[in-house]
Amino acid sequence: MRKQLCMLLARYAGQTITKELAVEMLREIFPDRTLEPKAFGTQQYKGYTFEVELLRDILEEIKPLELERYAQDEMGKAGYDFDPDTEDLMEREYAGGLLQSTSRTSEGALVGYMRVYLTRSKDTDTLVCSDAAFYVTPAHRGGFMAVNLWKFTEQCVVAAGAREIYCATKLANNVGSMARRLGYLPTALLYCKVIPNHAQECSEEKEACYG
Repeated sequence: MRKQLCMLLARYAGQTITKELAVEMLREIFPDRTLEPKAFGTQQYKGYTFEVELLRDILEEIKPLELERYAQDEMGKAGYDFDPDTEDLMEREYAGGLLQSTSRTSEGALVGYMRVYLTRSKDTDTLVCSDAAFYVTPAHRGGFMAVNLWKFTEQCVVAAGAREIYCATKLANNVGSMARRLGYLPTALLYCKVIPNHAQECSEEKEACYG
C-alpha cells in the first residue's frame, strides 16, 4: 500500500491537488470491489427468501434486528451502549471484505441476517471467512430456517473464493449444535472477559439515592 501510494504521488507531482483529483487518486488506490449481490442469486425455503444484500442499502431497516442481537450480547448485558463503527463496515463492504445474507418473509419483512468478513490468509494468501453477526428474530426461529440461511451464506462465500470458514458460537444459544450439523469442527476455545460498565452502575446508584 505504501509503495502504491508513493508511486501515485510521484505520478501527480507538480499538480495542484484539487478535490476532483483527490477523489480520482483515492479511487485508484481503493477501487470499488463491492461484491455484487445478484451474482449469488436467491434461494427459497418454506416461504423465506435468502439473498445477499448490501448493508449500505438496508442500514436503517436492519437496525432493529441489530439492537435485538446486541441486547443478548455480553457487552449489551453489561450495560454498554450499542455504538457500531458503521464507517468501518461500509469500508469493508466497499473493499469486498464484507458479505451479508438476509432472510425475508413472503411479505418482504426482514427477519434474519448473517454478516461475515472476508480477509486474506497470512499463510496461504487464500480467502478466509469469519462470522461477524448472525441473528434471527425469535418469532422465526425453529423449522431450520436459520440453518438454511447459514448454508446459503456458506455457499455464497465459497463462490466468492473462501477456502476457510470460521465461526465463533455463543455457548448460551447453542449455535454450536448448528455448526456441527453443517460440518464445522471445534478447533479452539475462545474466552471472554467483559469489564463492568462502572459509569452505568454510578448512574443507577444516583437514581436510587435521589429518586
